[in-house]
Amino acid sequence: MVFFSGGLREGITLEKIFRFITGCDSEPVVGFTIRPSVEYCEMESFLPRSSTCTNTLYLPLPMGEGMVKHLPPKPELYSKYDIAFVNDYFGLT
Repeated sequence: MVFFSGGLREGITLEKIFRFITGCDSEPVVGFTIRPSVEYCEMESFLPRSSTCTNTLYLPLPMGEGMVKHLPPKPELYSKYDIAFVNDYFGLT
């Protein structure tokens, strides 16, 4: 996983990414009815999104007009991912 960067991102763990994608702290004993997945899609922002209803992580694909030249440098892009993944209150009340 490029965004996980081999465990070198301080404070970012696979558990945080898992919770961001599924909304769960751990895998259910009987597994998921809908398996977690990753989709690459065009987005207005380079922040990753997720759908906890479908257990899908949406990663930005810089293919839209003008988006390729606005792709932030890796440190800035990783920072955006860090913001998303450490906010594990996503979808919770």
